[in-house]
Amino acid sequence: MKSFRATLLFAAATLLIAGLSSCASAKFASMVPDGQHYLAKNKISIKNAKETKGAKEVKTSDLGKYVAQIPAKSTGIGFSALKAEPVIFDSTLISASIDAIHNRLEYLGFYDSQTEASTNYEGKRATVTYNVTLGKQYPMKEISYNVADSLMDDIYSRNRSKSLVNEGDRLAESVLELESQRMASIYRDNGYYGFSKNYFFFFADTTATPDSSLLWVEIRDYTRNESPSAARPHTRYDIGNVSIVPQGNLKVKSKFLQYLNLIEPSTPYSESVINNTYSRFTANRLFSTVNIEMTPRDSSIVDCAILLSPSKIQSIGFDLQGSVNSTGLFGVNPSVTYSHKNLFGGGEYFTMAVGGNWQFMFGNPAYTNEFSLSSTLSLPRFLFAPSRWFRGPILPRTNISLSYNHQKRPEYDRSIIASSYGYSFNPTSNISIEWTPIRANVVNVYDMDSTFFKSLSSSYLQYSYMTHVDIGGGINAYYTTNTATNPKESYFYVRFSGNVAGNMLNALDPLMKQNSAGQSLILNVPYAQYARGELNLVRTTFFGNSGNLALAARIAGGMGYAYGNSNALPLEQRFYGGGANSLRGWHSRTVGPGMSPLDTAFTIANQTGDLRLEANLELRFPIYNIVKGAVFVDAGNIWELPHYSDKDHSIENQDAILTWNNLLRSSALSWGAGLRLDLQMLVIRVDLGIKGYDPAAQAWRMPGQWFKRDGYTLHFGVGYPF
Repeated sequence: MKSFRATLLFAAATLLIAGLSSCASAKFASMVPDGQHYLAKNKISIKNAKETKGAKEVKTSDLGKYVAQIPAKSTGIGFSALKAEPVIFDSTLISASIDAIHNRLEYLGFYDSQTEASTNYEGKRATVTYNVTLGKQYPMKEISYNVADSLMDDIYSRNRSKSLVNEGDRLAESVLELESQRMASIYRDNGYYGFSKNYFFFFADTTATPDSSLLWVEIRDYTRNESPSAARPHTRYDIGNVSIVPQGNLKVKSKFLQYLNLIEPSTPYSESVINNTYSRFTANRLFSTVNIEMTPRDSSIVDCAILLSPSKIQSIGFDLQGSVNSTGLFGVNPSVTYSHKNLFGGGEYFTMAVGGNWQFMFGNPAYTNEFSLSSTLSLPRFLFAPSRWFRGPILPRTNISLSYNHQKRPEYDRSIIASSYGYSFNPTSNISIEWTPIRANVVNVYDMDSTFFKSLSSSYLQYSYMTHVDIGGGINAYYTTNTATNPKESYFYVRFSGNVAGNMLNALDPLMKQNSAGQSLILNVPYAQYARGELNLVRTTFFGNSGNLALAARIAGGMGYAYGNSNALPLEQRFYGGGANSLRGWHSRTVGPGMSPLDTAFTIANQTGDLRLEANLELRFPIYNIVKGAVFVDAGNIWELPHYSDKDHSIENQDAILTWNNLLRSSALSWGAGLRLDLQMLVIRVDLGIKGYDPAAQAWRMPGQWFKRDGYTLHFGVGYPF
C-alpha cells in the first residue's frame, strides 16, 4: 500500500508540472484581446542553403536576433511558464525584421538577399515563418594596400601571411572588421599605444569586374569617426616609469610582486606584455581587482601603474553530501576546508581540509566511518626551473601535499598516509594541467576479520585488501570551453587523469627481499605496480527562446591494470558505481561488478572493479525563481577485466567480467528527477534516483517496484553531478 501511494504521489507531481506548463498557452490566450493574437514562435529557414557556398556560416539562430518581435522569453516548465507575459503580435514589424535580416546578411557578404514572410494563425497563436534566399557573393579578385608609414607597412607585410582577407574569398564586412581588429592588436604589440581598428579604411568596387570585387585597404592617421583635419602621425611608445601599488593592508613581498610583473622600463610598449602581466597578477588569487593604468607622458613615453586591491586572505568553506536508499542505508559526507592565500608573504596558497564519511542503518549496529585530514602548500613558481621559462601569462605552481585517511569498517580497518610533489599550470585560460612526478602512499590494512578475508568472492580480490606501498606519479588534464563557475551558455569539457606506480621500484627488485608469494618488499610490505586512467567528456547545451533550458550529457570511462609486483589493483585505486554523481538509482558502491549480486562478505556494500563505463543524460529546467528542476537517465556499470582469469588468480564469479556479449545486459540503468537551488555561485541539489534495469537481477523494475525496498535512492549534494 505504501509503495502504491508513493508511486501515485510521484505521478501526480509529474502531471502537475506538465499541466502547469500546458496552462501557459491557455493563459496567454485569455490575456489577448479579441481580434488580436500573441506571437508564439518565429521560424527562419534558408531556402538555398545546400547550393550556396558559405551558407553554413549563416546561422538561423543568429538571424533570429534581428527579428523585431520575439515571443515571450520565459519558456520554462511549471510555475515559470505561468509567469510569462504574452507578446501581442504586430504584423507591421515584419517588414522591419526583413530589412534587419538583409542588413545582417549583407554584413556577412550576401548581397541582395530575398525573404518571404508568412504568418500562420491557430486560435490566438501567431507563428511567423521567414524563408530566406541568400543573395549574391562577390569574391575578391584583387586586394591593394596603402600604408604611408614605411615601418607600419613593413609590420603589415610581415603579418600578411595570416591575413583573414585573401584574394578569392567572399567580400564581407564582417571579415574586414575581424582583420582590422587582428592587425590593430599586432600594431599595439609593436609599440603603437592606443592604435585601434578605426584607423583602417576599406574601399570595394563590385562593378569593375563581373561577379567579383576589387578591394583597397588603407591605414590613415585619423579614425573613421574623425575628419582629415584631426590627423596626427602614428608613433611608437616606450615604457617609462613602472610602479606597483598594493592597496589596503596587504602585506606582500616586493620581490614577489616584481616576479609577477613583466612590464619593464625603457622597453617598447606591448599590449601582450600588459595582458600577460594582468593574467599573472589575477591568477595568484591574492587580489580582488587588478588595474593596470597606462598614462602617456609625451608623444613617445607611456608610464605604467599597477594598482592592486587585496582579496580576502583567509577563508573557511563547508561542503556536505548525503544519500539514503530504500533499504534504509544512510550516507553522510561532510568536509571543512581552511585556506590562506599568502602564508609567507609571497603568494603561497595553503589549504587544510578535514572530512568524513559515515554510512549506517538505524536499528543496525553495523556501520562504516572514514576520517581524513589533508594539507597542501602551493607555491607560485616552478621550483628547480628558471623563471625565464615562464614569462608568459602562465603562472605555474609547485604543490606539496600530505594527508592521512582512516577508514573503519565491520570487516577491517585501513589507514593511508599519502604525500605528493608536483606542478600545476594553465597553458591557456581553458586548459589546466597537474603533473605529479612523485607520489608516495603507505596503506596499512589491519584488524582484518579472518572469516571475511576467506569469504571474498574472488581469490585475486584478497590482494586488494593487503598492506602495501604505492609509489609512482600521474597527470590530470582539464579542458573547458567556458571557465565560469556556473556557466549559463553552452559549453563542453574533457577531464583526464592517469597514474602509474611501481615501475621505478621494479628496477630495484634484485636488491629487495621477497615474500612467499614472490612479491618484492619495501619496508617489509609489497609495493603496488599498476597503471590507471580515467576520462570524462561532458557537453551541456542551453536552448529555448531565453536559453533557460539545458541538456547535459556525459560519457565517462576508466580502467586500471595491475601487473608485475601486483596481482590486483589496490582497493583505493579500484572503481565503483552509484552515488550522487554516478548511477543515481544506487547508493555508492552498491552496484556491480557486472551482473554480480552484492557480496555478502561485506556488512555494508563495497562493490568495486577494474573498469568503469558510464553515460548520463540530464534535462535541466526552471520551475520558479531560483528553484530549478531536472530529469535524468544514467546507464553503465563497473566490471572486472578478464586478464585475471588465470590458473593462479582466477575470478570465480564470471558474471563480473566484461565481454562484448554481455555489455548491455550487464549494464545498469536508472532514471529519476531532482530539484536544484541555484544560488549563482553555488548549487544545492537533491535527486531521487530510481532503478530501471538491475543487472544483478537481470530484470527491469516495473512501476510497482520503483518505491519498494531497494527500489530508489535519495541523494543530497552541492554542485551539478557533471
